[in-house]
Amino acid sequence: MGSAGASLCGTATLGALSVDDIRAFAAKQAEAAQAGELAAKTVNNALVTRAVCLNDAVEDGLIVANPASIALPSFEGSAVKL
Repeated sequence: MGSAGASLCGTATLGALSVDDIRAFAAKQAEAAQAGELAAKTVNNALVTRAVCLNDAVEDGLIVANPASIALPSFEGSAVKL
C-alpha cells in the first residue's frame, strides 16, 4: 500500500486498506507516543476513530471486512503496549 495506506489518509481507497496498513499506522502512533510526541489518549482516540469509521464502511457495504478489527495495541496512561 505504501505511505498513503500507512497514514490511513491521503489518496488510499477504503478497499485498498489492509491489516498491515492498520498495524503500520498503529506502530507509528505508538512510536510517537513513546517519544513523547503524542499522548497515549490521542493515539487511542486516533485508532478507535479509524476502527469505528471502517465499521461504518462495512455496514454501508463499502468494504467487505474491517481491517482494523485486529487486536490493536493497548494504551494505558502514558505507557504504550504493543
